[in-house]
Amino acid sequence: MAKRKRSVGELISSLVFFFMGLWLIREGQYLFSGGEVFKGLIVILIKMSRKQISCGKCVYYFTTHDVSRPWGCNKFRFKSKNLPNHEVRQTTGMDCAYFTMKQFIKSTERRSNGN
Repeated sequence: MAKRKRSVGELISSLVFFFMGLWLIREGQYLFSGGEVFKGLIVILIKMSRKQISCGKCVYYFTTHDVSRPWGCNKFRFKSKNLPNHEVRQTTGMDCAYFTMKQFIKSTERRSNGN
């Protein structure tokens, strides 16, 4: 399977996100060393608490049989060649606001062939 080329927009947003993360950590360290411990810790904690959205764990995510557009989002009602969270971030510049975690059922009983 051929590796998908990244668009210029994806590369730019990845670089901006990376450098903003470095800047936030550096700013937190600067505030921390300057005696403003509380502000420094807040800035560093904000950076560390950012969660990555995974479409596979979302209630609205679905897969299609369309080869050119294999993934979709029921909340936004679209199908795409990219994962829906990437499309939303590329279009709006923000993470998906409608991400809702699926409820996974964890069975505590062992499933066997009657043994």
